[in-house]
Amino acid sequence: MDLIARISKIRKRISNSSGDRYLYKYFDELVEELERQKGIEHSSEEYDELRELIEAYARDSCYNTYGSANWVRYSARCFYCADYLVRYLPQGQSQNSMEHFLNLYFVDLIDRKVAPIISKEVFDKYFTRNITPDNQKDFYNKIIKCSLSGCGIRWSNRRGYPNSSEITLSLSYTQVVDSFIREYLRIYSDYSLLKEWIPDLGTRRLADFWYNFPDSRYYDIISSWEADKIEETSDKMLDIQLGLYGLWYWHNPQEVIECLSLDDLIEILEVTEDDEFEKVLRHAATLPFNEKVKGILEHFADDDEMWIVRLSQEVLSKYN
Repeated sequence: MDLIARISKIRKRISNSSGDRYLYKYFDELVEELERQKGIEHSSEEYDELRELIEAYARDSCYNTYGSANWVRYSARCFYCADYLVRYLPQGQSQNSMEHFLNLYFVDLIDRKVAPIISKEVFDKYFTRNITPDNQKDFYNKIIKCSLSGCGIRWSNRRGYPNSSEITLSLSYTQVVDSFIREYLRIYSDYSLLKEWIPDLGTRRLADFWYNFPDSRYYDIISSWEADKIEETSDKMLDIQLGLYGLWYWHNPQEVIECLSLDDLIEILEVTEDDEFEKVLRHAATLPFNEKVKGILEHFADDDEMWIVRLSQEVLSKYN
């Protein structure tokens, strides 16, 4: 099959169907053929056909972005394919103009909450195209806010719990949020936006889910593989989010206590590692008196683990 026919076949499948076979099998076959022909000057018709295929992949990156987790990943993969094929166009103006075209889709995919899970190499390339000295902080804020919207566990009305595909997508967004918050702090040393970003992680709900999932009815009716995957993934998400709360707390503990409700503070501490839990509890009692801190100590003074009861009673007895 000649190159034009091969490209045309994939493009027609994109236009006439919804699926992922041409994202993997057909795409990989095309790339193998393009690699074999590397260094060969193609005809203008072949390059035109390749541009049309890139445009088709770009258009499909906007497909069903508000659907299931798999379709969100599908959108990200389409954009990756479109960008990957640009390297086979003539260097210079031809590649630059196509990357400018793709950048319009990238900006749209930020609003569609797909951009953050595009492969890091491709994401960084287009992220850099959109950064200017005047918009850097605003652009980081936009990316983090759009990523935060994907961190929450996607709940099914039918089942009441997410499946493994949905929760692993949430982990991907959580990893992006962690990466960009830490990068933003490294570049700007500006902690002022943490009170806007970190509460939006939905850690209290995640903590409640992580704690109760193994005892739920749903846990007993799904496969052991899926149950293990959901447990493992939610545990990873929780570790990342607790790490961000620790980062925020040790920078400005009074702001954390002020911004979060008593219930949120208790729920987050409930799932914090023992060493960090004790460290925070003892430290919080050294801050100026606060009813929330008192409420936390009183709550844990009635815990079902004796070491927590003893610790809380000890700190509470000295708290004024």
